[in-house]
Amino acid sequence: MLNALNILAIMALAGASTPQEAPLPTLCETGEKTILYGQVQDDFGFDVAACLSGEGEDQRLTIRWVGEGGGSDISCTADDCDGRIEYSRFTSPHLTILTLGWIKDGKKQTLIQQFSRDDMDSKPEFSTSHRWYPAELSWIRVQAQGHVAYPVRTSNDPLALMAVESILSARPGSHPLFGEAQ
Repeated sequence: MLNALNILAIMALAGASTPQEAPLPTLCETGEKTILYGQVQDDFGFDVAACLSGEGEDQRLTIRWVGEGGGSDISCTADDCDGRIEYSRFTSPHLTILTLGWIKDGKKQTLIQQFSRDDMDSKPEFSTSHRWYPAELSWIRVQAQGHVAYPVRTSNDPLALMAVESILSARPGSHPLFGEAQ
């Protein structure tokens, strides 16, 4: 009899609800899947998110950002992203670089995820960074003027941006986004 009571107690505990973990912060809206959400470490309180919604030909990529100067977003489906939102992937045996870029309101912005390791026995290193600059300038030029890419604090997977490949074709890493060297 005692054994049967123990089994019932174990079954009751297994069926008991456990406290839910608090959802991670995001700028994505209900019905959108968060690909990446991050807080840019730039002293401007700048947050950015890449979101996917819909399915098949109706799938939509939306990038939202908010900071001291307010917020905005840009969105497209696979057939109308070119020139507005672009994506590239560089892959080698020890390094992968994913770059998601967009142009809106006279500014170019990019999110860059890097995943690397010296050899297969070493611990992988990964980072996410963000940069923005005037759309009429190249990254090489603004970098020479002192602009930097800022680190992004995110809890997403190290190669989370790869999920945009369900909607955007990955340009080879040697192909510059928006026709400029990165």
